[in-house]
Amino acid sequence: MRILMIAPAPFDFDRGKSIRVRQTVRHLSRLGYEVDVLTYPSGRAVDDDSVTVERAPSLFAQTDPSTPGFSLRQAFSNLSLVRRAIQRLRTGRYDAVHAHDVDGALIAQLARKGLRTDIPLVYDMHGTFEELNAHYDVVDSQSLVRRVEQYLYDSADHLVVNWPHITDQIETRTPQTLIMDEPDGEVCDRLDALRSGTATVDRDGWEDDPYILYTGNYAPYQGIDLLIDAFQHLDNGSVRLVMTGNAPEEYVVEDPNVLYTGFVGEPRLADLLYGADVLVSPRQTDGFPPMKMLYYVRTDAPIVATDRMCHRSVLDDVDGVTFAEETPSEFATALEDALSQRPNRRDDAQTDPTAEYESVYAEVAT
Repeated sequence: MRILMIAPAPFDFDRGKSIRVRQTVRHLSRLGYEVDVLTYPSGRAVDDDSVTVERAPSLFAQTDPSTPGFSLRQAFSNLSLVRRAIQRLRTGRYDAVHAHDVDGALIAQLARKGLRTDIPLVYDMHGTFEELNAHYDVVDSQSLVRRVEQYLYDSADHLVVNWPHITDQIETRTPQTLIMDEPDGEVCDRLDALRSGTATVDRDGWEDDPYILYTGNYAPYQGIDLLIDAFQHLDNGSVRLVMTGNAPEEYVVEDPNVLYTGFVGEPRLADLLYGADVLVSPRQTDGFPPMKMLYYVRTDAPIVATDRMCHRSVLDDVDGVTFAEETPSEFATALEDALSQRPNRRDDAQTDPTAEYESVYAEVAT
């Protein structure tokens, strides 16, 4: 089977949407499918003979691919991908189109309409359009957002939904399959080795002190101000707040107990996750769940997160989780309670996404 994948994201790249694209490519390749990926200019080469990558012109490359959101460069990249999708589909070599996220589905639909083809379309949802628009404010009209969203649901041949709460929000006759996002395999493998005792943490010297760990980007919706204010409410001078990722200047505070690691690779991230006394997600908007949740639940550390559906979608049935109110004092109280908890061993339930994708394509491509 030959699949045309439309992936409007930096690829291959270590960021939420890009990681989902990587995982999908890996599963389809395992099934023996040939995958041609149309994607953005930025990203690493893919070392897989069954996968080819065609990129939008480098002129449209994002200045900083690690920064989420919408930009004019992305709009031009998307227009380029529409043209390339039409060119590819015109060859008649493909059995189906796999489109990632809202813009990928729109590109796929424009190409299908332009060629008047009914080639099957699998819409791999990374969130609803309404959720994405709430984060990035791309469209002013909510009624337009809902109309576009419904059109994409109804015009696809199959919806792949990546978070449980989304299934309750969709009203359509289009078949749906829940295939959860997966955390990075290298991080998970090292976490498993650390938990089993077959590996030991590489230390920088400060990890013997208790620490609260935040992982992720520094977009405004992440609630970094809330986290820092809450940390400064803590009455415990021996606790550190460790922040991964490249922090913008406005989020850098002069506090010797706040440590900014910068970007860390997968093994180091696993070590930090494993050694943390508390893991936090102070997000202050709803929408799609943070990818960090999938790493957090693979550790035994207490988790403190704001009380939002984006967190409850993943954490509701997980032990050792506190859902905190979004004030510095309440969040600080939750942190203090979590610091006093003893870690609980969590079960690591896993599914087989490769088999789930095989079922999806057995349905749409027959």
